[in-house]
Amino acid sequence: MIRFWIVVAVIALFYAVWRNLRGRARRAAMRAGGPEQALLLRLRLPECQADDVTPTIVALEEAIESALRAHRAGEFEGHDLRDGVWHLYLYGPDAERIFESVAEVVRGARLDPNSHAILRFGGRGAREERIPLT
Repeated sequence: MIRFWIVVAVIALFYAVWRNLRGRARRAAMRAGGPEQALLLRLRLPECQADDVTPTIVALEEAIESALRAHRAGEFEGHDLRDGVWHLYLYGPDAERIFESVAEVVRGARLDPNSHAILRFGGRGAREERIPLT
């Protein structure tokens, strides 16, 4: 049991260091190019895929990351799944450019009509624009 908690503590330490370094890089980028912008994707998969969404999610996530790298538009921060809605977080210097780089990939996926993107033009509280994806 002690080994388990040691492993958990080591993982937590590495995660904290990684987040700190990542935060420093993000703050430096913001100082160099102004406030960071975001594309927040709210995707809901159709009910027919609900029983086996993992391969669909992984494939779509990889395609989004590839599109971001190809266009050098920003970075994929991560995702979470809440209440049947898949939330993806993408950040970079220009929210519209991020959206343009991934729009074709996202719109090519089979999504529920309630899926949408939110372009945030700055930090929390900044102007936002909601765009339907279907």
